[in-house]
Amino acid sequence: MRVPEQMLKCVCFLCVQRTSTQGDSWRYGGTGFFVAVPCETRPPRALIYVVTARHCIDRAGGPVHLRVNRIDGDSEFLKAESGWAFSADPAADVAVLPWAPPPDKYEYTFLPPLILLTPERRAQLGIGPGDELIITGLFTERYGRQRNLPIVRTGIIAAMPDEPLFDENTGLEYPAYVAEVRSIGGLSGSPVFAYLPPERAYPGAENVDPRRCLFLLGIVRGHWDYKTRKTTLAFSDDELQAVNMGMALITPIEEVTRVIHGPELTASRSRAAAEMDEKPSAMTKQPGHGEPPPSPSDPGGVPGRSVD
Repeated sequence: MRVPEQMLKCVCFLCVQRTSTQGDSWRYGGTGFFVAVPCETRPPRALIYVVTARHCIDRAGGPVHLRVNRIDGDSEFLKAESGWAFSADPAADVAVLPWAPPPDKYEYTFLPPLILLTPERRAQLGIGPGDELIITGLFTERYGRQRNLPIVRTGIIAAMPDEPLFDENTGLEYPAYVAEVRSIGGLSGSPVFAYLPPERAYPGAENVDPRRCLFLLGIVRGHWDYKTRKTTLAFSDDELQAVNMGMALITPIEEVTRVIHGPELTASRSRAAAEMDEKPSAMTKQPGHGEPPPSPSDPGGVPGRSVD
């Protein structure tokens, strides 16, 4: 199927700046995406968050910047300020930041709350092994010289998160879907959508918009490598080389919602809602998306706006 533009424009690229004898350069290392979350104390307003894999933040080795496309046709590296929220579970590879760039200058979309696939909705739709997946995100060999150029990868659910997997690096167990899709480093943090035919997504309905048949299943955590020896004389692990097995690991989206609806971000939404009430005259209109208020913490960002 033709992937809707919203699924491409909701992503941004995670970068760090490197300095060398040749000058400064940018290193691309992961993908983030924007989601809207209703404000419990002031519906239908919602705050916008950047979601990614935590290891993209932990392993950056410097301040993380988000490369976001601009309306004028260029792109810009925007520093992701402190304020990332992480799961209380150290095994959960999830990072969430309450922030979004000003919509009058930057070109991006956000995923609506209804697209998130809850376990109940997943069971109702009968989603399981063999169902199609779509991933949008960064390909580090072709990120775009002037603007972000997200790629699309497709695959299927190979296994459900029925039992935890083991992380050799941390020694912890974690839940994950196994997906038959060739994941690469830049796709870490990318949104993963399950696609269902209209007759399964909305039985009996006619002329269903294909965009309504996509559900946010989770985010890319990583992939499995098969380690082989470079030569038959290799005796140490240093002589091993990894071959991508074509199996990606997908963090279930409920791990993200646990962070978003945890005490830290729930409290911040309440504070943001109170500020919206105090400063109604500061709000500006964005066609099609309601009234985005200024950020309560960073005047250069927009962490909240109305979502119908």
